[in-house]
Amino acid sequence: MENEREKFFRQINLEGDKCVRSHISITHPVWKEYKEKLDWLEGFSSHVSVGIGRSPGRKANDELTDRWGCHWIYPLESLDGQCIGHPIDSWNDLGTYQPPDPDEVHRLGTGETECRTH
Repeated sequence: MENEREKFFRQINLEGDKCVRSHISITHPVWKEYKEKLDWLEGFSSHVSVGIGRSPGRKANDELTDRWGCHWIYPLESLDGQCIGHPIDSWNDLGTYQPPDPDEVHRLGTGETECRTH
């Protein structure tokens, strides 16, 4: 059975079923506005997965530090954040920086081993 790293490289090299899949994310603020009018998107195509955020995600102005040591702020509800800090202050720090293990599977915001909230 392939691990996540092998799966990732197989997918980026377009090896496998020769199908390029896509994903559309509808954020909670958009769903609050249009609600059930968006439901048809979920069955639109077998090649496009659709995620509809029917509950609030990250609150506006949340902050966290990810497993890479980068500090993030999320200025708007349920949207991507902006990196406002990092663990490498100078080129000299690059030699001693320890990145996370690529074989460990983590998704941003899903585990305490990965993120520290502020």
